[in-house]
Amino acid sequence: MWVVLRLALGGAVCGFFLGTFGGALLGTLYGLFAGDLARGLDGALLGGAVLGAAGILYGAAIALLDAARARRHSEDEARARAG
Repeated sequence: MWVVLRLALGGAVCGFFLGTFGGALLGTLYGLFAGDLARGLDGALLGGAVLGAAGILYGAAIALLDAARARRHSEDEARARAG
């Protein structure tokens, strides 16, 4: 369970950093055309929130898939030793 939490939080931090940078860049480019550079700040917040949430889901999915793989592997080893 701790592995799932660690990977989910790590995904959130990584996603938030990448989303903030990407969102600020896209928001600023949009703001140049719209005539309002404050859109860069809006883009940074929105990008950080969206990619942070995606990072949580991705990190949790990776941890759960790895736990299922490890469980199957240990069951296969136990069967091989028993029979």
